[in-house]
Amino acid sequence: MIKGSEIRCIRCKGRKKIFKTGNAYSYTNTGGIEVKCPLCLGEGVTKSLEAAIEDIKKINTKSKKEKDFQNDDKPTEKSEET
Repeated sequence: MIKGSEIRCIRCKGRKKIFKTGNAYSYTNTGGIEVKCPLCLGEGVTKSLEAAIEDIKKINTKSKKEKDFQNDDKPTEKSEET
């Protein structure tokens, strides 16, 4: 990754651990269980929006090329009627 392309996680704000109470997350322990942040997977940083868009574009172009390649391998049967 390019230096500076990561930003602090917006859910845990870089804390890496948060408390889960029911279906909500909190920074303070209100009786919930301590879990790793599900957004950044406990790293504290995530990709910036621009970096994420670039990754998606790369994945989409790769998958399109693979699909085209797979379609080229299949022989096409043409029936000729005279």
